[in-house]
Amino acid sequence: MANPVHAHNPVQQDWMPKGDVPAREIALLVGCARSQMDDEHRQQIRDLLSPPMDWAVLQHLARKHGILPLLYQNLKQAGADLIDAPVLAELRRYSQGIAFQNSVFTRALLNILNLFSANDILALPFKGAVLAASAYNNISLRSFCDLDILIRQQDCLKAVDVLTHQANYRTSREWHFLNESWELLYRRSYREISLTNGVVTIDLHQALTVEQYLSTQFSFDELWHHRESIEIAAQSIPIFATTDLLLYLCVHASKECWRKLKWICDITEFVHVHPELDWPFLCQQAHILHCERRLLTGLLLSQTLLDLPLPDVVRQRANQDQVCYDLAAEFSQRLFWDQNQLDRQFTVEKFRLHLKSLENFDDRRLSGEELIRQLVTLLIKLLPNSEDQKFIPLPQLLYFLYYVIRPYRLLLKKARSTQE
Repeated sequence: MANPVHAHNPVQQDWMPKGDVPAREIALLVGCARSQMDDEHRQQIRDLLSPPMDWAVLQHLARKHGILPLLYQNLKQAGADLIDAPVLAELRRYSQGIAFQNSVFTRALLNILNLFSANDILALPFKGAVLAASAYNNISLRSFCDLDILIRQQDCLKAVDVLTHQANYRTSREWHFLNESWELLYRRSYREISLTNGVVTIDLHQALTVEQYLSTQFSFDELWHHRESIEIAAQSIPIFATTDLLLYLCVHASKECWRKLKWICDITEFVHVHPELDWPFLCQQAHILHCERRLLTGLLLSQTLLDLPLPDVVRQRANQDQVCYDLAAEFSQRLFWDQNQLDRQFTVEKFRLHLKSLENFDDRRLSGEELIRQLVTLLIKLLPNSEDQKFIPLPQLLYFLYYVIRPYRLLLKKARSTQE
């Protein structure tokens, strides 16, 4: 591992978690979390492969952390002669499956963008296929399971209508409230709407994060104004500008509390393929957009785990903020911890880490709105919908009884699932 960049407050080098987590399998996984290897890395991988390896654990970790294609590519190149043929064949099948899914999703993205363009809907895809193409130069090397597209708030309902009526997608978050005005209000207020056609899932974003306080300074208009383009399958696609995308990668991973190695790998790969990065400008923009601490945390994790060289300006800025070192140390320690509870669900611990990652007081103050949003989300789940109507059909005059029927139905559903 690379040496810490901070002499007095280093990110802990002993970053591997304690307990039952297999350290050698983790070391091999981290060693393979890169698209390019030099001779030194190849030899490190061969050394790790010499004793018996728990392949079931390694494959589980690779799938969980979203880097199975990289694992297969690097094992095949560096140590195929040290791996049993059935193991390598299974890794190849998984990787080929991911490559096929990625190609299906990429074709769907191109069709959707063409559809939006024909209907005068401005759209910026991010993550997924465009990130794989821009950071890895290969859409097969990064696993993804949906398409993320940022649109203007005023285009949201129009985009949903276009996808449902012209492309056979359906919303996966329809609640089908018994009151139509509630349904419309819900759809207008939700910052992220998911749609699917049974094969491809699309997440339409009206903001970069559902938690508004985590991305207060990012706006669609600015991102669109700065946009660049990338060519995929001979089609030009608008994407975030290089600086904006790197900042977003750190904002997103911080929102998810850096619980997947894939997100650290994304940052490392992106920096490697963009040597033209203007680091002083990047740090300045991060400060303006209230995400400098999250940028520095991500770069420190990339440096500590994946040997990313950091320029002097990044080291200088990091040395001025002890908290980014504390966060990097904590997240690296948690990364492979079996009991890591920092998943997609809201928890007090996750909320605490979100607040710690914010350097701007106004953003921390706005975090109170997130608590209100979580309460509203809970209340929405208590509103009667069409499932309650199917459970016990009632005339409209007696709809008020569904407020009693719904909690009873949900408790019954939970009891049945527990028995199963």
